Amino acid sequence: MRKISTYGHAAPGQVLKRVPYHPNHERFMNIIIYGLLEKDARLIDINGSTITRTAVAPSTASADTLPSKLLQDKPVHAAEHKLAALVGQKFADLITDKEDGLKLIFGTPESREIAADMYSHSPVNTVWIKQLEQFFERVLGRLPKDGEPICILEVGGGTGGTTSRIVPLLAKLAVPVKYTMANISGSLIAAARKRFKKYAFIEFQALNMEKMTEQVPWCDFIFGLLEGWWLFEDGRDYVLQPAIYWEKVLHSVGYGHVDWTEGELPEARTQRLIIADASGSSAERWLTPLLTNTQKTCCSITHFISYQVAILEFWAVCARYRCYRKPEGPTSWPPWRNVQISTQWQENHSSPSNLVQSNLSAKLVTERILAETLYRFPEWFHVMAVRIAQITGLTSNGYWNPSEYMPFLIKSSQVLKILPDLDGTLSWYPVNDIAAVLGELLLSQSTTDLIYHIDSPSRQSWREMIAILARTLDLGQKSIVSFAQWVNRVRDFRGSTTDHPALQLIDFFDHYFVPMSCGGLVLDTTKSSQYSKTLQNQGLIDEDLMMEYIATWKESGFLDP
Repeated sequence: MRKISTYGHAAPGQVLKRVPYHPNHERFMNIIIYGLLEKDARLIDINGSTITRTAVAPSTASADTLPSKLLQDKPVHAAEHKLAALVGQKFADLITDKEDGLKLIFGTPESREIAADMYSHSPVNTVWIKQLEQFFERVLGRLPKDGEPICILEVGGGTGGTTSRIVPLLAKLAVPVKYTMANISGSLIAAARKRFKKYAFIEFQALNMEKMTEQVPWCDFIFGLLEGWWLFEDGRDYVLQPAIYWEKVLHSVGYGHVDWTEGELPEARTQRLIIADASGSSAERWLTPLLTNTQKTCCSITHFISYQVAILEFWAVCARYRCYRKPEGPTSWPPWRNVQISTQWQENHSSPSNLVQSNLSAKLVTERILAETLYRFPEWFHVMAVRIAQITGLTSNGYWNPSEYMPFLIKSSQVLKILPDLDGTLSWYPVNDIAAVLGELLLSQSTTDLIYHIDSPSRQSWREMIAILARTLDLGQKSIVSFAQWVNRVRDFRGSTTDHPALQLIDFFDHYFVPMSCGGLVLDTTKSSQYSKTLQNQGLIDEDLMMEYIATWKESGFLDP
């Protein structure tokens, strides 16, 4: 890895040479290694045959200490870490064919034990194996004990990790079974025959096939060096394919209905249990129900009600110590005052221990304070609170504060060379226009309500904005991926937060960005529009203004040129 590690020390913009490797590993190097360096690590850009160093800072972790740190931080993935370390130590010899990857991983008892541990206990495998166990329990458990035997073929049995989980279950169910374990390696078949000899219903067969449904970089790094990883000649450009691909293949060769397992965890997407009827017609898949907009709204309302309960308990405590003082003269409060509240309760107070101390909480509490105090005396005070939606930069010079979540999203998208495919609408409002609306509300002598909203009345499509960003950042339409993919790439990228600021807000993007910023939360501006000509005439954020924001960020160094 030393030759590749020099990529990290090259200067930004420097043209790099390819590392030497054997022609047998052409696809492995181009698709896997250089793909990881360009798309995941973002250390290089590839344009045809030219490799150029990017400005992204490399990881400072040492290759010598990284395995032990990974084992300490993520012990549940110990087998994967050990296999990656085993391959990494011999990487230069492996890609030049001085070492054989198959012998390295499966050639010694120690390495076979690590591989077997991965197949048996790694989360990426145990999730689907557990699903397979449940499937067998439900289906085979209903069959008569004296019926015809069920024929099961396990392809790519390997070290016997899956077999060791399934075979004891079949023996426990006590139904007639003919189980055939197949693998390309004669030595692994021999080891399996010895290991499972007590199960009379198992047969062993040499067979050459492969598996898995979604690209996983660590898996490619370890097994991509093996010749069998690339032995496919059926039109694919890569060994791992999504379940929908195998559905089409199974239908094309005569299978009937095809279905596969789903799950919320990443492991459930990496490996899937695919089930197909041997014949018959195909029906619609039974999809895992997603939350509808109504259900999402109900969830938001539930959280809001929970919060209001906490606020009411807060006010119950405040009521004990409330005191009133008559003001000395008329006062008008500016509506844009931003108040932070911080408090520490004594142990004998009955307030909820988990009362949220966020900026949002402080503002809501402040609104309640105004409602219960100054707003009750309109003859003395002209008071209002204004809730403001998403604020963008200035329209005059293109300045937009880069320390906000949208600039973070754009910066990380430029670094990763991907943009999220967002549905719904956005309602950005330039900061100078916000100031104009606030001034009109403040100077109006007719406002009587406590709460006013500022939100752009001109809803615009997220898809149109993402297309604008793709053009402005020179990313192209192919760079647009699903929002879930974008979040996963943000989470997995190991660059610094300077290069990759969205990582600082990963929980926000994962849980709150879509409901807050994609049309799920729209402020009613009917009352505010009565007193603000600026709000009535507010238009869209067009491509020219977005280009100004991008240009300003590039000039300041926040975005790459």
